Amino acid sequence: MPALFHQRSRQFRAALLRALALGCVALLASACGPRTHDGVPVVLTLDHRFGDEPIVLGSGRPISVSRLSYYLGRFRMQRADGNWIASPARDRPEGDYVRVDLADPSTLQFEPLRVPVGDYRALEFLIGVDAQRNGAGALTGALDPEHGLFWTWNTGYIFFALEGRASDHALTFHLGGDSRLARTVVLPVTLHATHAVANVPVRLRVDLAEFFRDLPPDRMHAVMSAQASAPLADRYADLFSVAAPQADAVQTARAP
Repeated sequence: MPALFHQRSRQFRAALLRALALGCVALLASACGPRTHDGVPVVLTLDHRFGDEPIVLGSGRPISVSRLSYYLGRFRMQRADGNWIASPARDRPEGDYVRVDLADPSTLQFEPLRVPVGDYRALEFLIGVDAQRNGAGALTGALDPEHGLFWTWNTGYIFFALEGRASDHALTFHLGGDSRLARTVVLPVTLHATHAVANVPVRLRVDLAEFFRDLPPDRMHAVMSAQASAPLADRYADLFSVAAPQADAVQTARAP
């Protein structure tokens, strides 16, 4: 009887060890293999221009740009059925914000979110920083003050920084500081996300000529406060369009 008991005990232990081993293999396979539930990456590429000409820092006419930097965040994609898909990163303390800097090529292409397989008809994002984070003081990540887009003398972020020259005048536009000056941009797109592709590319045209439309640069040289930024906030929302063949009208709204 004791021999039979020990035999069955050994068989039970062997079966248990096999089950545990199979479970570990399955767990490792799920961790290392394709993670389809994460969705398909959406990759944005930003093409900065002044009219038809690419912007080259330190040169160009009628505006020579020496600095162009700004914040984008709160990304969402609208499905064909009207539902919106947002990045879970929006809920982190620093949000899903990205810093775009024309002097840093690594910031000109990025993955703002992943989406489930399906058809999509709109891309939405915020230019600037939302009220909660704008008033929270210095944060981390893209919102770290080390990037030079934080007013140390006044709580709040610089949403849009443009510096350069026009004719014989220096230009300095540091716009933001008040979350009411953030702008939500909605761009119509026609996209199909499938696991058969590595990512869904979206190329955005950023036309700085739209910022200066009907704004003679020789009459406004320096703007560096929230109050002075107010008349110009809609102008940085007008910069963005989807590069052909998906170019269409841009809808803008005040940030919630």
